[in-house]
Amino acid sequence: VLLAIVGSPTLGLLCGQQFFRAAGFVFYQTWFPTYLRETRGVALEDLGYLSSLPSLAFVIALPASGALADYIQRRTSNLRLSRQLPSVFFMTSAALSFVAAHFTDAAVPAVMLITIGAVCVSLGSTPGNVLTIDLSGQQVATVCATVNMAGNIGATLSPLMVGVLVDWTNNWHHVLLLFVAFYLATALCWVFLNPNRPIFNNGSDLPR
Repeated sequence: VLLAIVGSPTLGLLCGQQFFRAAGFVFYQTWFPTYLRETRGVALEDLGYLSSLPSLAFVIALPASGALADYIQRRTSNLRLSRQLPSVFFMTSAALSFVAAHFTDAAVPAVMLITIGAVCVSLGSTPGNVLTIDLSGQQVATVCATVNMAGNIGATLSPLMVGVLVDWTNNWHHVLLLFVAFYLATALCWVFLNPNRPIFNNGSDLPR
């Protein structure tokens, strides 16, 4: 089973989108307050509520992600439209929100744009979890653990990459562009991910 999982292109793309999505999301819980202080001059007393807005928006929007995917599936009976389309659209939108925030000087508008990006990430997140289960056949536990591990690796490496980028450029102004790359990479994984192609062939342990 392990060799079959390692050799599956479908699983590779599922792991890829989880890796890059988690690498982008962890920014809100790690370097975001420091980024606001270093690039926008946000005062310490304002950092708490401003830095919490993206995470709060993500949690509030998350139920809508599943509802949207289910609605599209009911209306179209098309897995590509219900799984692939929201993920590609919203992850690309998140990247564009971060681009706009990068070129915005004022702190509050930049935070609002980043928060919009967090909402987009939330709306594009559920299809990844659902599709992982859909395509796993009889190996749901093993496949889900593998995909989650990829996400954990992304979330671990991302803060380290921010530190390296800041040391290399000697400023914080380009940090958002790193997360633009993460979200575009997530969208790209979804472009090539076929929701109609199970990881295993006919429920067996043979990869597809």
